[in-house]
Amino acid sequence: MISRIIALISVLSLAAFRAPGAATSCGAKHPCGDGSCCSQYGFCGNTTGFCGSGCLSLCQDQVNSSRSTSANGSNYTVVPTLVTDEVFDEFLYSHNQTDCPARGFYNRSSFLAAASTFPDFGTTGGLDVAKRELAAYFASAAAVTDGGCYVEAVDKEADCIASAEWKCAEGKKYYGRGPLQISWNENYGSMGVALGFDGISNPELVATNPVLSFRASLWFWMDQQPSASLSCHQAMLLQDQGFKEVSIILNGGPLDPTILSERIKIYNNYYAFLEATANLTSVASAPLPINSTSDPTRVPANLKERSCIGSLCSTRKKLVVFVMPLLIGGGVLTVFVCLALWSLRLAWHDRERARGNISNLEKLHSLSGTPKSFTYATLSSATKCFTAVLGEGGFGIVYKGLLSNGEVIAVKVLRQSLHTDWQFLREIETLGKLHHVNVVRLVGFCVEKSKKILVYEFIPNNSLEKHLFDTHRTSDGMNLVLSWEQRYEIALGVARGLSYIHEECSHKIIHRDMKPHNILLDECFCPKISDFGLAKIIKREESKVMSNLKGTPGYVAPEFWSNRKSGLSTKFDVYSFGMVALELMAGRPNLKEDVPSEQSFFPSWAFTKIASPAQLLDHHIANQADLQQVQVLLLVAMWCIQEEPSLRPSMGRVVQYLEGSIEVPPNPPKPFQDVSKYISINSSCSSSLPCCEILSEAR
Repeated sequence: MISRIIALISVLSLAAFRAPGAATSCGAKHPCGDGSCCSQYGFCGNTTGFCGSGCLSLCQDQVNSSRSTSANGSNYTVVPTLVTDEVFDEFLYSHNQTDCPARGFYNRSSFLAAASTFPDFGTTGGLDVAKRELAAYFASAAAVTDGGCYVEAVDKEADCIASAEWKCAEGKKYYGRGPLQISWNENYGSMGVALGFDGISNPELVATNPVLSFRASLWFWMDQQPSASLSCHQAMLLQDQGFKEVSIILNGGPLDPTILSERIKIYNNYYAFLEATANLTSVASAPLPINSTSDPTRVPANLKERSCIGSLCSTRKKLVVFVMPLLIGGGVLTVFVCLALWSLRLAWHDRERARGNISNLEKLHSLSGTPKSFTYATLSSATKCFTAVLGEGGFGIVYKGLLSNGEVIAVKVLRQSLHTDWQFLREIETLGKLHHVNVVRLVGFCVEKSKKILVYEFIPNNSLEKHLFDTHRTSDGMNLVLSWEQRYEIALGVARGLSYIHEECSHKIIHRDMKPHNILLDECFCPKISDFGLAKIIKREESKVMSNLKGTPGYVAPEFWSNRKSGLSTKFDVYSFGMVALELMAGRPNLKEDVPSEQSFFPSWAFTKIASPAQLLDHHIANQADLQQVQVLLLVAMWCIQEEPSLRPSMGRVVQYLEGSIEVPPNPPKPFQDVSKYISINSSCSSSLPCCEILSEAR
């Protein structure tokens, strides 16, 4: 793609008072009284930032000349070639969205104008390093601005610690602004000196002038900060660990591992996108960066020494001169034709998919009782730019949010490849109609570009897992030991919730991932089934034979890891419920290594204690449990985990057992005939993985 001709934008100064140590205002017709340079932003000073490119008056010619040469250096060729309009729009994907506060502020022309004043940015080390640095810069910017949706931080804190060098100007706040959300008065002051404006008295310029905004971010990127041993630019020369170092530098310290992992994924995706688009735009034929260690004109010594001997010499030269251009030209033409057709095909599919999504959304909005549709900007604002992480599951990260009406919500950003748009909207339509005290309520959703987000009611007391197992309990008392009464009520509540989705909805819903992690507890410790990411919605007359079945090790029904084909049914969830019920009794995982060998697989050991179930109880509650309820729950669990699905009760029948309206049949068969096989299968797939593929069969 042919690069646009970039015009540097000169911005007339804004009036500002003079803070201690600040530069005075000036202009092209109003030179600085002390003979210093007047920068392009209308401030007086003597550094390159003031006297360099764009200087308005009393400029030092030698500095200006030097700066001008640098500005037209190598990155003015390489960076515009790599960062095409398509790339810029893909990387800052929200910058033109109508509901974004920064709509239209970030633009490619301003970025290129800013980048041209930093000749080493995107040029050091060769073409591959240039791609990595650009990917890292834009991945960082997208992460903190929601893809260019924000230019100013949502929380506008003062962020100022006055020092002898950098004061706090009256009425000014130094919160995050620009692509990298630079904050604190020290950074604004140093940045101003480097770029030619009074950053202490005029921090708002970073949010009103797009070229300066990008320049500010690039200054921070290229300059080694006092708290870091490297600049972001230098860190990207480290290759493998570069982006991790960049994230630490920009954050001012280590990031939460979950957030870091997500940012690394963004970086890898951006780098891959640059690789693909660079090939399509023939960037490989562009001149290598000025600072590259490679010299395309240098001929290797071993080739210089070779010569053509004998009569074959002239023939070979003719073949090279006449045949090779034809072969190369034909090959290149073929490749470009194929790529063009491929690009057109992708564009057609994108348009058709977009039309389909709009149609599906309109259809969904027309239905009564469906969840609310939120904009991405609304959810970004509610979650403070997706910073308040509640947890992470196999299907995405969950953030805490606060809507403008005061409602607290849980916002789940789904991983991109898990649902097609059609599946996603269909599941919203179905799950949005679920209304049960033991099922988490779906408040709304968001579908924008590649983003798929679910909005749920916020459940304050964490998951059952956090309260049940010793390894998850915290010393601050946030996750307390559950009493026996609470545990029994939780088992009953979960059973009611499963019975509802199995038997009382227009479509059967099979959860497929029932486990303590997916059972949330409200302020009264009432259980709510959550995370329907693996749920299957099946018409009542349908039966499914599943391929690529997924679930969590330890909770997956044995028919799906045996050698026989089996239809997916509600009995899958019944089995999982039985395993959860046993863990409620014992306060430990069903598969545990640091216990006597006969107790390592709890279900088998529990079967031998049906006559004396008190021995199975969590030691924290052993003296307070109702032994009759313990007996009932143990028998129910044993029936639920039978290897033969037909022997398992329905969840409706389980509710009746636990409520005491009918008696539980005594003497259930031994549930596991081959315990060693079960342990081997479930140990081979780490239980830390929320989605583990257990079996793949043909439909």
